[in-house]
Amino acid sequence: MNNLRFLIVLFSLTLHAQLETSHWYFGFGSGIDFSSGTAIEVSDGLLETYEGCSSISDANGNLLFYTDGDDSTFNRNHQPLLNGNNLFGNSSSSQSAIIVPQPGNNRFYYIITVDANDDYPSLIRGLNYSLVDMNLDGGLGGIVSTQKNVNLLPLSSEKVTAVKHSNCIDYWIVTHFYDSFYAFLVTASGISPTPVVSKIGEAIEYQDSTNPNLYYYPCNARGTIKFSPNGKKLAVAHLSNLKSYPNNLLFSPEVYSNNGYSYGTNGILALYDFNSATGELSNEVVLNNQATFYGVEFSTDSKLLYANEDYFDQNNLPISNYGYNDLDLSFEKGVVVQYNTEATNIPNSRFEIPTANFDFSFSTRGILGSRGTLQLALDGKIYHSTVNYRALHTISNPNGVGASCDFKMNSFPMNDYVAYGLPPFLTSYFDGTIVIDANLSVKDLCVGKSYTYSIETESSYSEIEWDFGNGDIISGVDAPNYTYNNAGNYTVKVTLKCGSTSYSFTKNITIHDLPTLSIADLTQCDDSSLDGITTFDLSLANSQIVTNSSDYTFSYFIDENDAINDANPLNNKFENTIAGIQTIVAKVVNKNGCINYIDINLYVNSDRYAVSDLYVCDDNQDGKGIYDLTENQQEIVDIFPASSYNLLYYSSEDDAINKTNEITNLTQFENTESPQTIYVKAESNSNCSGIITFDLLFYPNPQVDLGDDVLKCSGEQTELDAGSGFTRYLWSTGETDSKITVYDEGTYSVTVWDDNDCSVSDEVVFEYRPNPEIQKINIINNSIAEVIATGDAPFLYSLDGENWQESNVFKDLTRGTYAVYVKSSLGCVSLPSEFGILYIPNFISPEYTNNKNDFWNIIGLSAYPNSSVRIYDRYGKLIHEKIIDESDDYLNDTTPIWDGTYLGRAVPSTTYWYIIDITDGRTISGWLVVKNRN
Repeated sequence: MNNLRFLIVLFSLTLHAQLETSHWYFGFGSGIDFSSGTAIEVSDGLLETYEGCSSISDANGNLLFYTDGDDSTFNRNHQPLLNGNNLFGNSSSSQSAIIVPQPGNNRFYYIITVDANDDYPSLIRGLNYSLVDMNLDGGLGGIVSTQKNVNLLPLSSEKVTAVKHSNCIDYWIVTHFYDSFYAFLVTASGISPTPVVSKIGEAIEYQDSTNPNLYYYPCNARGTIKFSPNGKKLAVAHLSNLKSYPNNLLFSPEVYSNNGYSYGTNGILALYDFNSATGELSNEVVLNNQATFYGVEFSTDSKLLYANEDYFDQNNLPISNYGYNDLDLSFEKGVVVQYNTEATNIPNSRFEIPTANFDFSFSTRGILGSRGTLQLALDGKIYHSTVNYRALHTISNPNGVGASCDFKMNSFPMNDYVAYGLPPFLTSYFDGTIVIDANLSVKDLCVGKSYTYSIETESSYSEIEWDFGNGDIISGVDAPNYTYNNAGNYTVKVTLKCGSTSYSFTKNITIHDLPTLSIADLTQCDDSSLDGITTFDLSLANSQIVTNSSDYTFSYFIDENDAINDANPLNNKFENTIAGIQTIVAKVVNKNGCINYIDINLYVNSDRYAVSDLYVCDDNQDGKGIYDLTENQQEIVDIFPASSYNLLYYSSEDDAINKTNEITNLTQFENTESPQTIYVKAESNSNCSGIITFDLLFYPNPQVDLGDDVLKCSGEQTELDAGSGFTRYLWSTGETDSKITVYDEGTYSVTVWDDNDCSVSDEVVFEYRPNPEIQKINIINNSIAEVIATGDAPFLYSLDGENWQESNVFKDLTRGTYAVYVKSSLGCVSLPSEFGILYIPNFISPEYTNNKNDFWNIIGLSAYPNSSVRIYDRYGKLIHEKIIDESDDYLNDTTPIWDGTYLGRAVPSTTYWYIIDITDGRTISGWLVVKNRN
């Protein structure tokens, strides 16, 4: 059957190409080994190249040799290949070399080279080939001296690619120059020197037609060329298409390729149809001419084309001869894009991959955006190399349209910085993929399962043979069904015959055992309805079904038919539909994707138990308390011994049944309602053995009341009484009696405890209110007393402390000494304050024996201690002075002010003058007559 393509197959296994592409060497000592089907970095390579490189392995994936197409070619031992130096390629060429085997012979290989010369483009040596004979140098290989640097084209761009001929035997080598593509046929007899020329597309200028000393090609020549894996399409990236220079650019006499102006000038990205039978190209589609282009690559299914595009401001390009590093001034963006080659309008299918955005991360070293090689690899990924990143970027799913292609920046780290180039290969190495069933990866292959094996290829073939790596061979069947009965690693090989040529593709696969399972039993406690229907957590069966259950995925079904058809899967939280006992089915998938089925038996347990309730004191009287839920645990353990059961605590029966919101702070649990029921689930091997309940309750709160806050007058005391009937008392003073007497202002509190050791507290504030203070007593007309007081008004006034009046004025007072009191609105009484209504006699007769008028006394003056009395004769002489003492009793003449003597002798009878200075501020003066017998 010819051109078979099984489109229903969506995923393939490890290898997507023949093993000739196993080893890559590129950049500065960088390398990757794909021979295992997985990319592994190696560091044994010896190349030092910014761009051109190529490598080749044998059909078993063993390295043969690698080269930069210039002066460095190394054998499999990383030693210089015999006669492998001085090739006519150039390590600064975009694709300096590609290696093509001689058809039908694994001894000879052609190194096809294209030259580059930045400084002297007129000396470019074009397209050449050199023949490698693997029998030379003891089997390490070497270049045949007579077939080294054989010229095929005198001038060429830096582009070269190769693809299989439609006869499945021969190969085409294709390059581009100026306005034509040149296809050279490679047969068992050698390389035909006469190319098939396809003059198509816009001319890419090489030399200025009016000035033969000016060359555009050092920059225009750059970029890469690639065939699609099926050989039907060819894509070309012309870095620039410069046709003239600004007049103010000076050259002598060659054009320097690193000229900033030429480096940022727009190029062409184009797509062509290729006839692998004739070598002709046709149907040019210009995809883009508004950027500079370098790398191109096709998806493994040949439908999608990837390219990198760098955009510059064409009106702001640097014009100095060495303006390379100035390009960042005009750089706009660098991107990786995707085109659909099967679209009706291919240019309009352009998709700019959003995560593939590049900038001048290293602009000081002249690094340009996304510029670099794109290369399909053995693992089915496309790798992208850009200069001075310590990693390659990858497109992990090249067949994915749009963002599903999965582009990742820096996803393959490297030990050293990489460069522009990655090794190109005969594109046909990537045409052919063994696929196994739809939507299955290598991890999905399992013992005892039948899979359909098929080949996806665009190549023609007349015969097909399948070798399953265990001695079983099936011939003549395009898509056989095959079952492995034993686990292990196998290599599946399909051999296709096209004409007289046979070629093969291989896939390494692993067949995994099915999960080994055990029947699981789940016992769940019935809910409050006790009807034999409850909710099971089916995931609890996982650890019974298989050990290390985290390595497996589980799903659950009513019966095996649903499980096999993956129909109506059950939720992990499943309410049984058959009361008492029910059997369902678990579907178990191991990490390799292998599936097995097993029963789960569901049992409903209706047992309920009750233990002692727990009490605490409601200290804050807010209906909340802190409980130690383990206080009654011994009662529970007596029912469900701790050695056999796991006890789980919950706040609701539903939570206990479903094992949700488990209480974990058992010793410091705060209730959320009062009373509150706690549910304890007793489990054995995740099976519910019973539900235990108890309530959280409060003891009655003790009550204590110290009464209202206390107000007292200054100097008074008060008694605080907490009441009787409590087991303990503790006052804020430290006292422990039920009553205390307090004297000082302040806040006093008491805490009392009852028989349940519950406590309650109360407090009272004890404050003094100040007594009124008498500030002044004004005596008016020696018969009226006006009292001036301060304090908590209004006041009452009294002269005896018993009879009170509202007025502060006392009238019609008789002579004598008085004590006045003031009472505040709070009942606080001032200290008594004395005043006197004075009586001042004006006559004494001390020498008469009638015992009358013997002394001069002033009634009422004793109320004013420290007042002074001075007596003068008519000549102004001070003859007596008296300071009033508060103990003097002038009313009874026991302590006279004056006895009528001076210096112990009676004074003459006459008139004397006196001055009285009273301490309330008054001064009284007058005369006194003394009558003696003399």
